[in-house]
Amino acid sequence: MTESAIISDPEISRRVLAELSRRGASTAIDDFGTGYSSLAQLKRLAVRQLKIDKSFILKLEQQSDDRIIVHSTIELGHNLGLEVVAEGVETDAARALLVELGCDYLQGYGISRPCPRPPWPSGSPPIRLACANPCVPPRSRHHDPARHRLMARRISRWGRRLALGATALLAAAALVTPVQAGSRLLGTGGVTQIEGAAGGGLSPWGVLAGTASDTEVAVTVAASEAWLNDYGLRVRGVGVNWHDRVALSYARQRLTLDTLGGVLEQEIYGVKLRLFGDPLYHPWGSWSLGVQHKRLDQGQALARAVGAEATQGNDLYLAGSKLFFDAVAGRNLLANLTLRSTRANQGGLLGFGGDRDSGRSLVAEGSLGLFLTPAWAVGVEYRQKPDNLGFAEEQAWQDVFTALFLTRHLSLTGAWLDLGDIAGLKNQRGGYLSLQLAL
Repeated sequence: MTESAIISDPEISRRVLAELSRRGASTAIDDFGTGYSSLAQLKRLAVRQLKIDKSFILKLEQQSDDRIIVHSTIELGHNLGLEVVAEGVETDAARALLVELGCDYLQGYGISRPCPRPPWPSGSPPIRLACANPCVPPRSRHHDPARHRLMARRISRWGRRLALGATALLAAAALVTPVQAGSRLLGTGGVTQIEGAAGGGLSPWGVLAGTASDTEVAVTVAASEAWLNDYGLRVRGVGVNWHDRVALSYARQRLTLDTLGGVLEQEIYGVKLRLFGDPLYHPWGSWSLGVQHKRLDQGQALARAVGAEATQGNDLYLAGSKLFFDAVAGRNLLANLTLRSTRANQGGLLGFGGDRDSGRSLVAEGSLGLFLTPAWAVGVEYRQKPDNLGFAEEQAWQDVFTALFLTRHLSLTGAWLDLGDIAGLKNQRGGYLSLQLAL
């Protein structure tokens, strides 16, 4: 379908393309770049390919502006999980340049002139180029058995069991009803955090969990585990994103005191409202305002014993996220900043307020994530903590992480944590693994 046909009646086009996709048809936007469709319209369309119009390809070697437009279009398509086709490829130089830019398919006289049926040569599949620096769309990675086998060897036994369970859940859901993960940019709602999962809303970013657009509803389920020197942390969370405007979330944290003995558990209820912006195209990114109610469910006596003033409390936060295109060596960079007003000790697991300070503290949380490919990010995080308890100093949390977006429905995050001293036990460090399912 041509871009001009889509913009002539965007709403009808969206419904028709969605129905075609539901019936198993693959569609492409033809002559992309010649019309005036907005990016907001593009992300709502159930299409698989973008076809760059030949007017940008014919003089690709001579026109620097055309190269910038083509490069940006390829990056945009890949970030939205789409394949990209270049029309009008007529020279070896254009072909080589498009391969370098990571274009998925080429079309034009430089590949083949129009052929009568049967297609040339008879019975052969279409040519797909092997790019020198490929940006493979997420849906292609999903069908790579060798990559899955390599991942299975690298994760722990717990991780393999968790991945198997999530895959079974996804397959079961697909048998009951067609599963649509939403059309918003893959990755901005996918990377989970060390306190738990994006679905649990425990460490908010400016984006909402899942990939729902302004006409969709997304449900996110996540499970996380951390193994520290003297503690073990487990989190289970679920979140609902309504029209990419408001998110409701629930999570349950369980901290096992391996050295001291005992268990602490708390529940977290969250509401987050996206105030304005977009992480990709708004100059200030996306900003959200939220509140979390945390209630210590098990271990209240321990919290009181160490000096906590209360066993439940509320966190207020303002969070922003911004994606910078081509920020580092041609890779996209996601920056996140959260300002939190809180009384929580160790995130609330040791109660709220204390004998040293019973008031609210304003603390900062930040992270940087570099997308090595559209489906693989690495980064760092840092979080300040209030210091309310006199018996033990509370230190900042920090980590390095890597996140894989296996499909639009499934993402896996691993991290190495440095949580400092916790309740008098020194240098709490260890591994972290989180699996998130988006429906």
